Amino acid sequence: MAALHYDAGARSFHWIIVGLVFVTVPVGIAMNDLVAEGPVQDALYVIHESIGVTILCLMLLRLAWRFGHGAPPPAAELSPLEVAASRAVHALLYLVLLAMPVSGYLLVVAGDYPLSYFGLFNVPRLVGKDEPLSKFAENAHLTLQWVLYALVALHAAAALHHHFLRRNTVLRRMLPGLADPRPPADRAIRE
Repeated sequence: MAALHYDAGARSFHWIIVGLVFVTVPVGIAMNDLVAEGPVQDALYVIHESIGVTILCLMLLRLAWRFGHGAPPPAAELSPLEVAASRAVHALLYLVLLAMPVSGYLLVVAGDYPLSYFGLFNVPRLVGKDEPLSKFAENAHLTLQWVLYALVALHAAAALHHHFLRRNTVLRRMLPGLADPRPPADRAIRE
């Protein structure tokens, strides 16, 4: 019988990336809107950019993991329309979580700003100074943030709807530490 839950690797990538997104968003807001120019703002830029590089690397690893390990079949409780919507939102989340750090990287590197990874080493510069590219990347980054907010809100709302209102296994399939997301009654019937 195929696994009904996401494996430990997929769950780990999911929750680590969620945590990093929930850290980098307020850091990005603070560095642009709340903190005056100076050493604190500079430190926030380094943190925000470094987390972005980390998210990009983890997303690439997550994709490799997904291609190598697959995903469980859709939850049996979902209608075909819900399965299609879930797949679309997941694909868009993957795309945006790759495009956000890439656009941030291009904004910084093409803008000829310094880019270090938590002050430990300089991130390789794969493009030269290019102001139009930097400006395009900045606009993309700022636009994609709103797309990301909407997708995360939709994704979380759907998971919570399934968990609390429909009381099915959709959310439990991704929660850490679960070996079998089926309710005890379902496990007893099938075993």
